Amino acid sequence: MRRCSRIPYIAFALFITCFSCSKDNPSEEPKQISKEIFELEEKIIGLWEVEDDDGQANSSNRQAVDDDLCYVSSLIFYIDGTFTVTYTGGTITGEYTVTSEKSISLGEAGNIGNVNFTSGVMYFEIELNGICAAAYHCNRRIDYRRGDCYSFLNCHDDSVWKMTADNNTYFIKFVDHHNGTWLQNFVGWNSEDCFSAETNKYNDGELILIKNNTGYLRYIHQKNNGNAIHSYLINSNGNLERKIENSDASVTYHTFQPASQEELDILISKTECGAKTYIPDDVFEQELIDRGLDNIIDNYVLTENISGLTALSFVNYAVNDLTGLEDFVSLTHFTLNSSTIKEIDLTTNSFLERVYLSSTELTHLDIDQNAELQSFYLEYGKIETIDFSGNEKLKILELHATTISNLDVSQNEELEMLTIEGGNLNELKFSRNENLWHLNIDNQPLESIDLSFFPNLREINLGYNNLHEIDVSKCPKLEFLSISNNSLLNINLLENVNLRELFISDNSLSQLDISRSSKLYTMYAENNPDLDCIQIADTHWEEINADPLNYRWKKNDNTEYSTDCGY
Repeated sequence: MRRCSRIPYIAFALFITCFSCSKDNPSEEPKQISKEIFELEEKIIGLWEVEDDDGQANSSNRQAVDDDLCYVSSLIFYIDGTFTVTYTGGTITGEYTVTSEKSISLGEAGNIGNVNFTSGVMYFEIELNGICAAAYHCNRRIDYRRGDCYSFLNCHDDSVWKMTADNNTYFIKFVDHHNGTWLQNFVGWNSEDCFSAETNKYNDGELILIKNNTGYLRYIHQKNNGNAIHSYLINSNGNLERKIENSDASVTYHTFQPASQEELDILISKTECGAKTYIPDDVFEQELIDRGLDNIIDNYVLTENISGLTALSFVNYAVNDLTGLEDFVSLTHFTLNSSTIKEIDLTTNSFLERVYLSSTELTHLDIDQNAELQSFYLEYGKIETIDFSGNEKLKILELHATTISNLDVSQNEELEMLTIEGGNLNELKFSRNENLWHLNIDNQPLESIDLSFFPNLREINLGYNNLHEIDVSKCPKLEFLSISNNSLLNINLLENVNLRELFISDNSLSQLDISRSSKLYTMYAENNPDLDCIQIADTHWEEINADPLNYRWKKNDNTEYSTDCGY
């Protein structure tokens, strides 16, 4: 078997030739357009096994999504136009089309290009959409027949193997890529009458699958003190042999014998070793199982499996109880979208940096202990107040359709973006903040606001409030201003020379001078009944004339533009 090597990925395109036929003569037989036949269609039929360079993890020529390594193990092209691709993350099947002598379309799954053959070896580049792209060359397995297993995992799916050593019992179970799970380890600690379970890892490092051919399986064991290469194969006696090649050049061998699922079930019916966290919500626990952090629904998960988790998200999950969240002590990102959660305890999640919450029933939230919090988003709920005084690193704060009536951000001097949309905010307390550049207080009963506290504002949205006056003269960096649907009688924009977008419709203006805002690109000023004239600069005529359909420049028909309105 020749080894497979990788070359830098080169993009390729699919060319389509369009045909047309005339119907001027109804009696004329339509021309038959024959499907072009390519020699490649016959050449690729069969199982192609990819060899890796001595099992080493070389990702320099692989492009991967989310920085995950991608190793393609085998490709099968069937004569009926279907295919199977086996790679690190699973098995992909579908229909293929040979589009030229150099390229193959895998439909929505991706493409194969730059196909060529040398001495029976196929060279190609493969792109799996949303997964990765890489270049290989490999050989065809001539004895493969449809229906045969096509990879080690496929051949031994759900196989259980057992070894006894050091007065402990070890089980290994192979799974054919269900939810990315391919190797499960169970260790029975006989002296303690308990067991531990791990998925795609050992206690001292992660496992990266790099070889999944029919004859053997190989992976890299990533460890802090040097990686090791593990290989599995079935010997002539039907036993499973494991070879471990360590970073110090030493080699270790282990032999496992076939075992039944019943034997494994007896082991995992015992107590799992280690401290446990109570997870009463089955949806919550199933998410942990899907991540490989737990093994069965029993209302418990090993605390050591979750204590290092940094991100947890529940979107479109019917989670009703977040009990157990307190033991996720390393969380930095937490997202929840639930219509039933009433309480959330984040007091022990002291490393949280980003929190996104959407819950119609949430009644209380304490984030005083989350000193690292930088971004906070809350939607809906029944909370009346939240104390942000302990969140001095907060940079982004968003409240949408909440019941919060009083908000104090006077201690949040690092705040850069503040958004409050909908709800019933009656009081907003703040202090001088030179970091705030985005202010959005929309659809509130707001009657006044002092913007001089925020000299570096670049974007302001105060639409749909009850403002009668507003002073933006202390905001010289302002580029975007939206204050439509208020009760403004006048506004001074003479200091806002950087303004590019202005939305000031549905007010009670009688005068509007934008002559100093020479960079203005868009202006909406409709529905100001007493506004007869808008004073502009000569430079504005070019923008206005370039918008004959008034997509960017809008006013009432009775309002005119002039460089001298007599103000």
